[in-house]
Amino acid sequence: MDHKKKELARVFIELNRLPPSLNVLIRMHWRARGELQRAFDAQVFAAWIKARKFVFTAPVNLIYMLGFTAKHHRDIDNYIGGTKLITDALKRTFLFRDDSEWVKSIQVRFIKSSIEETVVLIEEALEK
Repeated sequence: MDHKKKELARVFIELNRLPPSLNVLIRMHWRARGELQRAFDAQVFAAWIKARKFVFTAPVNLIYMLGFTAKHHRDIDNYIGGTKLITDALKRTFLFRDDSEWVKSIQVRFIKSSIEETVVLIEEALEK
């Protein structure tokens, strides 16, 4: 009997900006929020092309790594809410279908970085 583990699909999406905090997002005018969403859509689409237009056919886990240059304290739950713009952009690029059915978990991690950036690891979820 063959006991090989199935290789889970994974894609890294690199963006040269951070998502807004939830505090910033909820205070934005609807037009500015729409413009910001379109900016994330364009960046995610370009990164998706770079990832060779990969499409997941199974549920996924999202891990957001937010790179900050300054070391001061940030409230992680504020950035969890801000990642919605990126999650919606990922869905629009066809990386996965409807996020309510296909995203099994979302994690947000803060990392020290030389530039402000967001790296999203999208990986196929283990079937249970």
